[in-house]
Amino acid sequence: MRGMRRATSCERSRSIACVGPAVPFPSWTWALTDPSDIPTACADGSSGVYGSTAANVVAFDRGFREPKSVRAAVDWSGPVLDNRVVLGMQGIVSNGFDQQGAVDINVRRTPSFTLTGEEARPVFADAAAIVPSTGTVSAGAGRVSAAFQSVVVERSDLAMRSRQFTVNLKPVTASGSLKWDFMYTWSRVREQFFGFASTTGDPFTTSWGTSLITPRHAVTLRWNDFPVFDLFYVTLTAQAVSGQRYTPMIARDVNGDGLQNDRAFIANPSTTRDQALASSMTALLRSASRSTRGCLEAQMGQLAERGSCQTPWTVTNLLQVKLNPQKLGLPRRATLSFNVANPLGMVDLALHGADAVRGWGQRVPPDENLLFVRGFDPATRRYTYEVNQRFGSTRPRESAAQSVPFLSLGVVIDLGISRERQVLTQRLSAGRDRPGTRANEETLKNLGTSSIPNPMAMIVSNRVKPEARFICRPSLPGLPARE
Repeated sequence: MRGMRRATSCERSRSIACVGPAVPFPSWTWALTDPSDIPTACADGSSGVYGSTAANVVAFDRGFREPKSVRAAVDWSGPVLDNRVVLGMQGIVSNGFDQQGAVDINVRRTPSFTLTGEEARPVFADAAAIVPSTGTVSAGAGRVSAAFQSVVVERSDLAMRSRQFTVNLKPVTASGSLKWDFMYTWSRVREQFFGFASTTGDPFTTSWGTSLITPRHAVTLRWNDFPVFDLFYVTLTAQAVSGQRYTPMIARDVNGDGLQNDRAFIANPSTTRDQALASSMTALLRSASRSTRGCLEAQMGQLAERGSCQTPWTVTNLLQVKLNPQKLGLPRRATLSFNVANPLGMVDLALHGADAVRGWGQRVPPDENLLFVRGFDPATRRYTYEVNQRFGSTRPRESAAQSVPFLSLGVVIDLGISRERQVLTQRLSAGRDRPGTRANEETLKNLGTSSIPNPMAMIVSNRVKPEARFICRPSLPGLPARE
């Protein structure tokens, strides 16, 4: 293959892929009793269409390089509101080059057929290589060379455009109870991607889309060391971010490129001929959240756009309580603190119970799989789909990824010589016990006067002005007052 000439290094791995009637009969006791009985080939009697023992290859393009970026930033800060608050603003513009992506050069560039009812979605595997009962595509189908399965080439010819604006507010105060910090961040990140990452057509094409991991809005409020009876200090951090973007996907490869990267076709329940699909889609629209329902209704009868759906805003929070060692009789070098991750989650658990938590303070990733493949009709060139009723759900009880609240205790003890003694020892030892320039009398004098405040010198320097007059009034009656 011509594409392989560009690869300077590669790693090969061999696997066996069997689908449909080519799958060996599973018997898990084989691996327990005698590992040599584990199948090393597809089932006998297979036509060869549904099985493949070709190797997988991962290669790096000759021009592969590390990502680069060119950034420009401008910031300003100063007091506002009659010097009560410090306002800070910062803008960042960043252009990324040589961003990384992967393509499978062993996938055919010319499709074998197009799917009916899905805006002519191209399929690069032969219809005979798709199992009718399950809709599974054979791993060896749709390949340029039958000697390999996937030949993934890592490339670095993509780009990224990022814009960010941040506003920060801090109070100008000496009060220990008003040490807060407010920050708002607006971000807009667009990135290039290959169709092998998200596709509805030719997977070799590149497209631009909004980043799926960078939130558009983020608001952070932090209250630092709020004193409570001078016994302990509370620090609370809360961050609210706009919802995560995600894409309606199909939970299987349907276009024959060997990857589960196909965006779903969102069927309109009122026009589709598949009554089961229409019924399940209607049920999902009835039970889904407002944002999920709006995303699906806006794309009825068409292939889904990348990042077209968005979850609601989420809030994360952290609570820290530091005890005052002097008030509790602890050593001055000891610091004792309690850290509570997601205290809102603890309140949610206490109010609603473990089986009915609302997800307060959690970022539950949405379920992106809209459709499950249940079969394929080679005559009509149609897949049979089942709608996932949990699509877009961020309910904790419907997801395995959860942020469980927990409490931790931190104890920090400063061992060794005090820092002041260490500084003095280092200055005195230089040029004597250790290499360095020996400090003279004037240097040591300046060290003491600069690091240790002298209250008497401050009083003497604040001398009374000559024109100032003080009147001394005697405490005994009958004596005149003197100036």
